[in-house]
Amino acid sequence: MRFLVLALLTLFVGCGPGIREMAAPTATKGKVTLKGQPFGDVNIALQPLGDGHPKSIPVAVDGTFQSELSPGKYVFSVVQSPSKTSEQALKKVDPKYYESSMERTVVVAAGEDLTIALE
Repeated sequence: MRFLVLALLTLFVGCGPGIREMAAPTATKGKVTLKGQPFGDVNIALQPLGDGHPKSIPVAVDGTFQSELSPGKYVFSVVQSPSKTSEQALKKVDPKYYESSMERTVVVAAGEDLTIALE
């Protein structure tokens, strides 16, 4: 009987999906715009919808950013950066961007720049 239980356990444990490896992070750069103009002095918070880790990325005053991200789809929000003038910059943004929404996503792909356009 013990042999049967052990055999069944071995069979079921060995049939799982296994551990998936995350895609290696890739160098990612991009630009944030507000009403078509470069927008910065904030952080962009990215939350992966699949593999990857949440990340808060500083955006320079000229709207550019760069980071290492795993390829995939992310929701984003705009958050305050450590800069003393970031709070003023955030006041220019519609408060709907302060929280992530499934309606606002970006896709990170190796070798492609991101554009995050705020209304």
